[in-house]
Amino acid sequence: MRYIPVKYLKEGMICGRKLIGKNGKLLINKGVPFQDSYIKRIKELGYSKVYIQDELSEDVQVNETVDAEVQFEVVNAIKNIYSRIATGNIISKPDISTISSSVENIVSQIMYDKNVMLNIVDLKVFDDYTFFHSVNVGILSMAVGATLGLKKNEIFNLGMGAILHDIGKMFIPIEILNKPGKLSFEEFEIIKTHSSKGYGYLLQKFDLPEISTRAVIEHHERFDGTGYPYNKKGSEISQCGSIIAISDVYDALTSDRPYRSALSPSEGMEYIIAGCDTLFNSNDVHCFIRKIAPYPVGSLVKLSNGKIGLVIKNYYDCGLRPKVRVISQEGEKIDTYTIDLKNDPAYLNVVVVNSVSTDVDMKYGFLE
Repeated sequence: MRYIPVKYLKEGMICGRKLIGKNGKLLINKGVPFQDSYIKRIKELGYSKVYIQDELSEDVQVNETVDAEVQFEVVNAIKNIYSRIATGNIISKPDISTISSSVENIVSQIMYDKNVMLNIVDLKVFDDYTFFHSVNVGILSMAVGATLGLKKNEIFNLGMGAILHDIGKMFIPIEILNKPGKLSFEEFEIIKTHSSKGYGYLLQKFDLPEISTRAVIEHHERFDGTGYPYNKKGSEISQCGSIIAISDVYDALTSDRPYRSALSPSEGMEYIIAGCDTLFNSNDVHCFIRKIAPYPVGSLVKLSNGKIGLVIKNYYDCGLRPKVRVISQEGEKIDTYTIDLKNDPAYLNVVVVNSVSTDVDMKYGFLE
């Protein structure tokens, strides 16, 4: 499988991973050729990149840590809860039960192999960003919790807080939430109330453990005391609040938005690392960077020797030095060879410089 920008999709390319459309319905299944109508719909939904199968990547497997259907199940449950809040209706027990059972399912999938790095990529659609963001933050947070050695019930409580961390935004005026430009001081002060409003709502309407609700009010606190709403710092912030804070920032930075393009996973990681012991607890950051692949399998990267390569394997203990299939081209002929940046002594002086937002066409070479 190979992860390519949607703008390079062509009719006849083979879908490498199933894509879900609105309401969790299957849009196109793995192994199905893309048609022009599918490509148009994918662009309308706001997908920026998709997985394809081709000669270059036919043996490259990208494992889903959490099944897409499970993710969409909890997305739809969150949608229903938000909709009921907006219309002043009572939250239904089935929606809460769906979220709880989905979180339990995610915990089981994550704990199945704690040493697997998450191949998180932006497969969210613009219209549903809030809901997909909540699920992604939940998955990231639970994975970090597993790495930290939390017990299964503790990871569950962390996941519930993470998935519901932004529920307070339902009480913020929509015109402020969706403002494309810079917020005024007054508008930002209103935005800052969402964590405490969400906390209050969960206390009143949900039967959640204190560790989950506390994490909701703390997810914008910062290690150096510069966060909100209480300017907590250091050990005053709960571990769950600290973990969710990191996951929240990372997923926001690496998500495509209508008003800006996403940062690459490696750029998002750089930001998180730069915030050690200022914005974020360094111990939690160290666990986070062991779980997230800065260069996801199936993505193209540029190496310091000038070569372009396809990432085919990541290492849990050395994410910055993956195994790469280097692509060389002369005319219309494309040759490949593999280098292991972690284990091959001949390439110790070669590093990944950055991700590459191009596609490789088997006939015409590199497209910019």
